[in-house]
Amino acid sequence: MRLRRTRGVGCLGCLGIGGLFGALLPVILIVALVIWLMNRQKTTMAPPASAPPGTRYCSKCGQPMEPGGSFCRGCGAQT
Repeated sequence: MRLRRTRGVGCLGCLGIGGLFGALLPVILIVALVIWLMNRQKTTMAPPASAPPGTRYCSKCGQPMEPGGSFCRGCGAQT
């Protein structure tokens, strides 16, 4: 028996259901990973309990800021 190949179907036509799922599985996993990374909550650092009142903290790394300082000494972020 000789199989006839149809034009225009390409490789996906010969993959079948299992092959198509196997080809799409990596794409589905990558999309799910990107969505998860975009939606996860970022943890924020709370100031220590023994900090003097009025102490400012860096919003990026949580380090205490110098009074009157414009940049964090821990990470260099501008505040």
